[in-house]
Amino acid sequence: MPRATFACSRNWPFATASLGSPIATSSSSNSSSAWRRYGAQFGVVLLDLDHFKAVKDRYGHPAGDQLLQAVASSLRSSVREADLPGRWGGEEFLVIATFADRAGLAALTERVCRRIEATTAVVGRAQPRTTCSTGATACCETDDRHSLAGRADRLLYESRTRGRNCVTYG
Repeated sequence: MPRATFACSRNWPFATASLGSPIATSSSSNSSSAWRRYGAQFGVVLLDLDHFKAVKDRYGHPAGDQLLQAVASSLRSSVREADLPGRWGGEEFLVIATFADRAGLAALTERVCRRIEATTAVVGRAQPRTTCSTGATACCETDDRHSLAGRADRLLYESRTRGRNCVTYG
């Protein structure tokens, strides 16, 4: 089963959890239940840091680690209190955007991408930066956590093939 890392709150560090863990299952189940019961919409944003390997190759692995930490901090500060941001794996991050319709999901995604683009890590005299490619999708009534994550992943791949540093919605 794929592993993900989720932030439980703004004050807690990103904590490792699998998709089947109580954190991830509870979050996706609660969001799905709210969708069915109250019509509360939510979505998933999956993002990948562009050319991250080149950053590590040029500045070294410690710089890559510092950039990941800076991106995680930017991500936490750019989402709403009700959203659940986390590290999906490697240089990929995921946000469960609660109570977000398509317009709200688009606004959240654009804010996250601009904040990441402005993020730097200070490593000696170097200040590596990155951009991100993103797939964002709203939950449909028939989705489960696997179909929703799968669609976000396909949209992310489309962003990568379109030239990176862009968002693909679906």
